[in-house]
Amino acid sequence: MVPEGVLLATSYDELLCLQNDGSRRWSQPLSRGKFIGKPIVQESNLVLVTQSGTIEVRVLATGELVHRVDCGQPVQGMPLVIDKTAWLTSLGGQILSVPLSGEQPQP
Repeated sequence: MVPEGVLLATSYDELLCLQNDGSRRWSQPLSRGKFIGKPIVQESNLVLVTQSGTIEVRVLATGELVHRVDCGQPVQGMPLVIDKTAWLTSLGGQILSVPLSGEQPQP
């Protein structure tokens, strides 16, 4: 669930946002694998994480990709987002600090 709608990752490699009445709000192509956890709404953006360790930041209103960062390793569980940083756990148990801007992730 996202504000005023539902977000779905389809089997057609598409991220789809439906309005509460079921009509299509927007759709965007996907190519980085399956998402884990729930999408996190941060200001006017969505923060999405894939099993392979990719974090995407998308505009909530349109689904447009505004930032993507690769953690360099698979991750597990939902991230904790504080300000503009996502905190995640790798499959190996390492804690990752991932800036949701143009910087590189830090172990």
